[in-house]
Amino acid sequence: IAGIIIFDFQYFVWHMTHHKVRFLYRHIHAVHHRYNSPFVYVTQYLHPWELVVVGVLTTTNTWFFNSHPLTVWSYMLLNIVVSVEAHIGFDFPFLLHNLDPTGIIGGSPKHDMHHQKPLTNFQPFFNHFDKMFGSFCPPMSAGGKKSKALLDYEKKAKDCKKNM
Repeated sequence: IAGIIIFDFQYFVWHMTHHKVRFLYRHIHAVHHRYNSPFVYVTQYLHPWELVVVGVLTTTNTWFFNSHPLTVWSYMLLNIVVSVEAHIGFDFPFLLHNLDPTGIIGGSPKHDMHHQKPLTNFQPFFNHFDKMFGSFCPPMSAGGKKSKALLDYEKKAKDCKKNM
């Protein structure tokens, strides 16, 4: 669990940096964003540098805790499942974010919104860092219906742009 939380923060910082620094976005992370409507193969559709860095972050976190090999294997499997789920392009009722009563797990609707609004929703698994740092954007409901939270977010963003 600690490895997942640490990776979630590491990737949040790495991901946000690659969106905010134009050079990094254009030359590295933009490869992943060629698709604005993710599907499962987009999970690993990455620039080689991004694939190496994310692979190193994912792999080394369990080393710091001297984890048992079965724990490492379970951690890696969970990382893969969550990454694929975030890019699956569907919102099935049995997916992790729909089973979580707290709403802390992001899931595919949140990540779909990130591909539509690239300066939002940087966190891969959860929502708390996005909410703490103001990068959270509420996801659309199934069928592309905008929730009241999303409509309020878009109105607030539009007002901010107008006032600049």
